[in-house]
Amino acid sequence: MDSLFINIIKKIPSELKNDIYSFLPEIVTLFLNKDYYVTNHPVVRKYIKKNEYENYIRAMIRQDNHFVFGLLIAENFERWLFFKKYVYKKTMFSNYIYFLQEYCIINESDKCKQIVKSYLINSGLSKNQHKKNTSMNIRWTN
Repeated sequence: MDSLFINIIKKIPSELKNDIYSFLPEIVTLFLNKDYYVTNHPVVRKYIKKNEYENYIRAMIRQDNHFVFGLLIAENFERWLFFKKYVYKKTMFSNYIYFLQEYCIINESDKCKQIVKSYLINSGLSKNQHKKNTSMNIRWTN
């Protein structure tokens, strides 16, 4: 069934394909291929609710989707550096980038971890990082 459908689509003239494409919403064309994703990447922010955008970032790390994560970090690196005292699961990180680095390690997302590492090296934050206190456990007491 699927191969029959694909064969029919391949036989459609390119002019007709372009007309059909013009009627598709941006959010659909976004996921067709890498080129469309790069050109329509800012559309993602429109369709994802503000409080769910962070879940989207974490989902990209869990899936080790380095292509999308690379675009996200390129777009937001400077801003994420200034998210001070980010708290996640009873741990306070000195900024959001250090949280992302730890989250990549926890989820075994090696490609995303390399992207974070390269941004830290380029910004100069990786120097003597083993000596820096990048996270702190929080123990709430009543």
